[in-house]
Amino acid sequence: KTDENSFELMTKVLDMTSDEIVSAFAFWQDNGLVEIISRSPLEIKYLSFKQNLKPIKKYKSEKFADFNAGLQKLFPDRMLTPNEYNEYYNFLDGSHMEQNALLMVVQYCINLKGVTVRYPYILTVARSWVADGVLTVDDVENKLNEYETQSEDMRAVLKALNRKGGAELEEKQMLLKWTKNWGYEISAIVYLAKHIKSKTFKKLDATLDEYYRLAIYTENQMKDYLTRRENLFNLAIKINKTLGVFYESLDNVIETYTVPWTEKGFDEDTLLKIAHYCFVSGVKNLSGMNAMVDKF
Repeated sequence: KTDENSFELMTKVLDMTSDEIVSAFAFWQDNGLVEIISRSPLEIKYLSFKQNLKPIKKYKSEKFADFNAGLQKLFPDRMLTPNEYNEYYNFLDGSHMEQNALLMVVQYCINLKGVTVRYPYILTVARSWVADGVLTVDDVENKLNEYETQSEDMRAVLKALNRKGGAELEEKQMLLKWTKNWGYEISAIVYLAKHIKSKTFKKLDATLDEYYRLAIYTENQMKDYLTRRENLFNLAIKINKTLGVFYESLDNVIETYTVPWTEKGFDEDTLLKIAHYCFVSGVKNLSGMNAMVDKF
């Protein structure tokens, strides 16, 4: 990151293109000596050399002969390294996923990310699928069919979020979670996607998680909740203005005061009258008004 070790200087000193340097670091990453933290801007973490001197677990060649041939065929433009193969072997031994099933996962990741995709990403996907019980070729086919079935739904969500292009794997998994595990209809998800301010899957996931805990499932329930939230927000502003106080964020005010007051049966007109009474009586804060509401 310093001027003495900048990416631009490396290309000049080594007389290499930026793509060639990134490719070289990718090779050393496959051999466990570095980790590419970021490609743009390029950021490299150098790993322990001593750690990589540990003996690699040996496997009988015939055990993975067909797997090796199938895996290399998926990467026709480069030769896979022994370290890469060993990472796949360790995964297969530990997870008990079928070899052909893992090859299907590799092919899926290539379709998603291109032939430059590296084994850490592929094995992260594979581990996630194993956690969902995906171990056989049939399991992988069912998982891929689930993704294919939701393609129209995904396009609707992407449109509601003003997103162009396709969805990432993590986003496909989120949509499956929302519909399959949490039971949301796509119409409700699209409605919420249109109404959240931060147009990201992360924000949509967090909001749906909140609604799931509040037992808010349908589009109509969401509309009622959002309308109620907006009314509570406006009421909090009016009460604060009447008391002569200001809060940059109203979330805590609504949760601590406005919601409990309305749940006790006080309507807007009554709360504003109480706020005005507090102000002229010298009570100019929410905690003081809360004590007055409790008296009434």
